[in-house]
Amino acid sequence: MGLRRLTVSVLALLIVGGMLQWGTAADSASTPSPSGDVFQEAQTAGALIEKLNMVANFTDSAIRSSHFSRSHDYTLAETYRRKALDEYRSREYSSATGDALRAMNYYRAVLSQLKGGELGPKGKAQSELLRLKPYLDSVFKLIEFAKSRGFDVTNVTYEYNQTMNAYLELRNDLRTGNLGELPTDLQTLEMRRALLEGALVRLRHSLMERMSVEIVDGFVLRGGTAINLARNLMGAASQRGVDVRMLQARLTSFERVYKRVLELKSAGDYGEALEVIRTNRGIITSFQTSVMYVRLRLETGEASRAGMGVQALVNETSARIREDGLSLEKLNERGVNTRIAELQLEVAVREFNTALMLYKMGRTVEAREHFLATRFLLGRVELFIRMHSPGRG
Repeated sequence: MGLRRLTVSVLALLIVGGMLQWGTAADSASTPSPSGDVFQEAQTAGALIEKLNMVANFTDSAIRSSHFSRSHDYTLAETYRRKALDEYRSREYSSATGDALRAMNYYRAVLSQLKGGELGPKGKAQSELLRLKPYLDSVFKLIEFAKSRGFDVTNVTYEYNQTMNAYLELRNDLRTGNLGELPTDLQTLEMRRALLEGALVRLRHSLMERMSVEIVDGFVLRGGTAINLARNLMGAASQRGVDVRMLQARLTSFERVYKRVLELKSAGDYGEALEVIRTNRGIITSFQTSVMYVRLRLETGEASRAGMGVQALVNETSARIREDGLSLEKLNERGVNTRIAELQLEVAVREFNTALMLYKMGRTVEAREHFLATRFLLGRVELFIRMHSPGRG
């Protein structure tokens, strides 16, 4: 959907949404009943869709640069990707998640074929150049960061420069048609990268050792604050009938990790404390997600209780959607690829209208789930807009 078509559609849907409050109950009798935890399903599906499109774009670039013929796996990947996008637009989040994962698997199969022995020297060189560019960029940033922290980066800088020279030699031979040198260039580049990676392992280890105190202290400080916040949220949520069983379970798991890190910190074993944080990253992330979810549910209710009625919430959300649509149109005119943000905004509008219909029917709990999904999606759109706006930083 083009940006101007999207903006028109957004405005049209908002007009329809504004009318929903004043219609009769019979007008909304055909509204489907939502199932499951809409907010978390939307969050999971949205994140997967973003990653899926990144993988799809990368695969397309790799195929174009290597002149690799599109295989049956690629056809299946595209089929499942389009299906996932359609399901996401239709708010079938569970199905969208499943099909996005299937598409990912087929894209990975295509990339494995590209990386494997199915390409000639020219194709392998093109694929390697495409794959190494982001790697070398990330290495450069790591070296600059370590240098800014006072680390000796002489050895890793030397290996980086040698690897970059090998990379440029391969690229030059490819561009000038010196295909006979490509196998040797590829071997040299592989050797240089292995040496660079060895130097990087040592640098990363040194960085982690020195920064472990900072990381662990920060975790202890923020973790203690998060635990207190979670307890306060559960108390407020329980009084208002919000289900906090998942947050309680995840808080219990997080507290075990937090207690262990605190014990190791007190003993001065920051390295082991850091390892505990790293190995329990899943527990920490799940706890943070549950805190955010319950907090959003309470904030929605608090806004209404503080004097912002339904009409005020509708007006505020409508204004955000309109502003986001116009901002995306401006970004698109500047050449920014806004496809994913457009899709998220489109789905946000549909979630918003569903929330209004459910609220008018008296199904306030279900309406809140869809309103939370709207807020989540608008937040992602607005983050995208901020990341690509002039003068950022």
